[in-house]
Amino acid sequence: SCNLINSSSISSVNEFGIWGQTAYFTRKCNLFLEHIHLTPLEESEREEWIGEVHFMRAFYNFLSLRVYGPIPKYDKALNISADFKQIERASFDEIVEFIVEDCDKAISSLPSRREFNYYGRATAAAAYALKSRVLLYAASPLYNGNPAYASVKSTSGKPLFSDYSK
Repeated sequence: SCNLINSSSISSVNEFGIWGQTAYFTRKCNLFLEHIHLTPLEESEREEWIGEVHFMRAFYNFLSLRVYGPIPKYDKALNISADFKQIERASFDEIVEFIVEDCDKAISSLPSRREFNYYGRATAAAAYALKSRVLLYAASPLYNGNPAYASVKSTSGKPLFSDYSK
């Protein structure tokens, strides 16, 4: 699966269940953010963990955005009794803004580098890199004013892509 992501070869045929995976982990991130205040951690450690989770939520949303385009904006954990039929996709611009906000929160809470025994954990540098990639996608002609997407709307009729041709 990492090879598919790294080679940009994800398609509807070989997407390896990314929708379920990212939705699952996004919910875990939201649960963490809703309950972290209940833990007896020191404030500095708590803030770093919160930054890591904002980075991970941004990363999972970016993976979904790359594969599916506009996705629902999950900024809180949904209860099992939620009416999932009422959940609509947010616009592309709304999701980009949400991801960038999470990256900014991560940047302000994370160290720029890690000691060797903490390699693999999120850093401010990784959050900056993710933010730049998200903004690069948003600025590309594929999404930014692409006339092929101008008529794409949610089930309620809300445009999912900006139409800059007007």
